[in-house]
Order: sequence, then C-alpha cells, then structure tokens
Amino acid sequence: MKAIIWAAVSTKGQVAEGKGSIESQVALAQAVCDKNDWTVVNILEVPGHSRRYIDIYKLAEHAANEGIMAFKDLLDHFEKRDFDVLVVRDADRFARTQTLHAMITETIVAELGAKIYSIADGMIDESNFRMWIAMAGYKAAGEVDSMMKKIKQGYDSRFERGLPVNANVCSSHKIVRDLQSGKALHIEVDETKRQEFADLATLILEGVSFKELEIEMYNRFGYARKKGGPHQPQRYYRMLRTPSFWGHHSRGHKQKPKGRWVYEERPDDEIPDGVEIIYNAFEPMYTGNLAERIKGEMTRRAEIMGRRRPSKSYKFSGLMICGICTHSFVYTGNKHGSDYTGLRCGSAYEKNPSTPKCNHRQYLNEKVAIQQIAEKLDLVLLEQDIRVLTHEKEPIDHTEQLATIDKEIQETEEQILVMINHQSKASESVQQSYVQQIQEAGSRLEILNNRRQDIRKEITATFTTMKRQKDAMIELARLGDELWSMKNNNINQLLGNLLGDYRFVVLNGSIIGIAIPPKHS
Repeated sequence: MKAIIWAAVSTKGQVAEGKGSIESQVALAQAVCDKNDWTVVNILEVPGHSRRYIDIYKLAEHAANEGIMAFKDLLDHFEKRDFDVLVVRDADRFARTQTLHAMITETIVAELGAKIYSIADGMIDESNFRMWIAMAGYKAAGEVDSMMKKIKQGYDSRFERGLPVNANVCSSHKIVRDLQSGKALHIEVDETKRQEFADLATLILEGVSFKELEIEMYNRFGYARKKGGPHQPQRYYRMLRTPSFWGHHSRGHKQKPKGRWVYEERPDDEIPDGVEIIYNAFEPMYTGNLAERIKGEMTRRAEIMGRRRPSKSYKFSGLMICGICTHSFVYTGNKHGSDYTGLRCGSAYEKNPSTPKCNHRQYLNEKVAIQQIAEKLDLVLLEQDIRVLTHEKEPIDHTEQLATIDKEIQETEEQILVMINHQSKASESVQQSYVQQIQEAGSRLEILNNRRQDIRKEITATFTTMKRQKDAMIELARLGDELWSMKNNNINQLLGNLLGDYRFVVLNGSIIGIAIPPKHS
C-alpha cells in the first residue's frame, strides 16, 4: 500500500517542541508504515497554520500564500489517486471544523476508495467512515469551540476587572504586573510621561492644531522618535481619542467613529455598536481643572470650530446661532468699513440642500455683541448660575429614583430565583408557564437595568457640565474686563466652556438669549 503521512500543528512554536510536534507526529506515522510494510510516497507537513476552515480550497490558497503547500499537495494527490492510505495522528490534524473533516474523509474513503489510518482511532474505511465523521469530526471541532469559549471567558473576566485583554495599552499608561507570576494587576499612569503630556496640554490650549502637534512638540520641547525627528503624524491626536488615555477601560473601539463618549460619559451620546466601555476604571492622564479644559477644547474643536483653524478662531466663532433657522452665525469681514467686524447667519453661504432656508440678513456688530454678552456674563456671575439666562429649573435629584429602581431590581432578581427553583420541582404540565413568567421577569429586569444606567449617565453628565461651567465662571470673575483683551481663541475657549451645549441666539442684530440648537440632518 502507498501511504501519505500527514502532520500538522496550529502555531509555529509547536513545530519542533513537545510530543505534539511535527517531528514526533512524522516519527509515529513512519513507525506505523514500517510495521505494515506501507510505502511512504509523500510526507505532508503543516508547520503552524489554522485548520479552522470550511472550504479546503480557500484554506489551501491561504496556506500556500504563507509557503505551506501541504493542502495543495493533498488536493493534487486527490486528482492523481496515487495513494491507498493517509496516516495521521488523529482527526483534528487535518481539520478543525466538522465540515472540513467530513469533506476530506468522504473524498478519501467514499470517492477515492482509499483509507485513513488514525493512530488514535485505528483504520477508517468504507465500513466505519460515517461513524468517524460524526464522532471524530465533532471532537475535532468541539475541542476548538471549547478552547475559544474559555479564551473569551478569560478576556471577559479581564475586561470586567479593568485589565487589558492583551499586552497593548495606551502609551500614556502602563500595565503593573506581579513580579513573580507576571500576571497583570492593574493599569496606571506612566509617571515618566507626565511632563510630555503637560507640554502637550500647553500646546492644545494655545490653539495648536492637532495636525501640527508632533512638529511643535519636537521644535519647542524636543520630543522625538528613537530614530530622531518628530513623532509620526497624528500620534497625539490618536491618544486623545483613546478611552484609556482618559481612564476608561474599553474594547472594540478601534475603527469606530469617535465622539465625546471617548472621554466623558453622556446620556445623549450614542456609543457605537460593538464597543464596550467601563468609565473611570483607573486614573486618567489629565485630572481636575486641566482635564476639563482639555475636554472642553476637544469639544470646541469638534462641535464649535468646524473647519476653522483653532488658533485663528474669532471671539464668537461657532457660539452664535440664528434666531430664525438656528444656523451658525459666521464672520463677514470688513463689509462696512475698515473698523467694522460683523457676523451674520451662515445659511446663505451653505451649498448643502438640507440646510434650512433663511431670510435673516441683518448683521450683528461684534462691538455690540461684546457689550450684550458682557451684560449677560455679569448676570451669570452675580447669580453664579447660567440658568439665569436659560430660566431652567434646578437639576433633578435622582437619588430617590435610583433607590427605588435598585429596590425593584433586587426584588425582580429574587423573584426569578424563586421561579427557577419552583420550575425545577414542577410537573411537565406547568413547566411552560414558569418559562414564560421567567422570560417576562427577565425582560423587566433588563428594562430596569437600562433605566438605572441612563440615570447614572445623566447624573455624571450633569455633574461634568456644571463643573466645567463653574471653573469657567471662576476664571471669568478673575479676569473681569481683561477678558476682552485676551487672544480671540482663548476667549472662544472660555465662553465655549461656560455655554456647554448652549449657543447665543441672535435676531435682528441683537442677542436675545441662549438655547441648545437642534441637530439638522
């Protein structure tokens, strides 16, 4: 009989190590062939490649791209019908899915009339190959499924404990490990990077654009790559848009659209599908007032500045909306003389057909805007509350509501446990009734948990906004009239932090109040 020896491992590290290595598999198979006087016509080896495929042709192509020709050679032997038996250690050596295992087995035995000799299971021929497909195929695929499930459980456990699921962590932080076992204990700020990111904060608050940060960090502070020269473009911007930089543990956020959810928890922010995040899992790089100023500046650039350069912004860029169509007001230049600086509704300049049409053409003189805003700021500082302009009520105290929901969640969980206990002892005739009741209670529990999460987000967002506004009021009180002698982008930053989601509303050449603009399509 002409024999083909098949030997395979999943990783390159297994090629020549341990009893499951390629070398040991070939030796065992050769011994079987020698004992039975089989002539070995080929030895096919897979030195480190996944066999978790359904299509053997796709597997053969992918393996060949990595220089592994065993699957292509096996297909050639199928075409030539030049062997009588394939010798393999066990079923999972040539397949890790039931589909692939069945295809190879059925081709060899049923189509070619050859045999498979499994060192683990014995000879497989037309008398028992169906049983082997069922039993060994299930075992081959089941072991992998079980392994993948355990790996996922390990990842989930690490994630819930605030630990990275791999060795990667944002370069602003580091993983602290047990000195003996090497296991990850927790994530903390890399103290050797403190000064670098303090200098980065200086540049951001000065108005340096995100595109120019690496160049400026190199020219002004000397931060360079190991090979010399500035860091690669967008390095700092990518870190600022990484949740772990801000102390939030996450996974699945790469390749997802980034929003304010990256750096702060908000009830109205839609976290992209597939992203899991645990807020405030460990210490962020920026804390306190500095963190709020940086977050405020990132929000200003994303939601207020638009396409304008942050260092070239005017005092009120992005902070005013039209009282008719709610479109942003834009600066118009010197249309009425060299000393005139005015703003007007920007809808006329938009070419987007979805932009609301507007007949508001009256200009707002910047000097008039400064006078009117100064009066409103005096009111805010006098009352120490921006709601003096919005006429909103005090924020809702959710303490009692949270306590009620927590109690309902506890009671529902206890009810489910009681029903499960009763179901286990009930007769078959009432089993379905318990199943339905348990499902209904589970749905109610999910609703309660989601509501609790939404309330906590709202509390966090309200606290964050009020903290940022409070810091802005303190700064405004300190500056007094000196506010208007600051650089334009600094004025814009400070007013943006004070307003939060609000904008000054302009109508007929005058600021009539503040409001949160609707989001147009």
